[in-house]
Amino acid sequence: MRVKVACQGRKKRRQSAPSASRATGRQKLETTHMTTQAEMIAAVAKDAGVSQADAGRVLAALVDNIHKSLKSGGDVRISNLGVFDTATRAAREGRNPATGATIKIAASKAVRFRVSKPLKDAVNS
Repeated sequence: MRVKVACQGRKKRRQSAPSASRATGRQKLETTHMTTQAEMIAAVAKDAGVSQADAGRVLAALVDNIHKSLKSGGDVRISNLGVFDTATRAAREGRNPATGATIKIAASKAVRFRVSKPLKDAVNS
């Protein structure tokens, strides 16, 4: 049984090493690692001592329940991770950048994520 999760995997990206001759003084990261869904499932399965199929089903159920909660207007609080919630955006007028014409932008809901303090501290240490 294949389980489809709404998250999309991403490939690893490599950026070049910092250049000493740059006048701006900005430095690029040497490597950036993006964890894919498959890598996350494998890591959870290994850490929890369960099969990858079971870990995949758990991840799919977690994501599905987050979707359901946000769709119904609730929020999702996960200790040491953060809070998923929605923000209502009012209808407004915007401009078409190609023509400059005024357009109406409909009201919408946006998903927000606020990072917990323990996660923020872990990333910054």
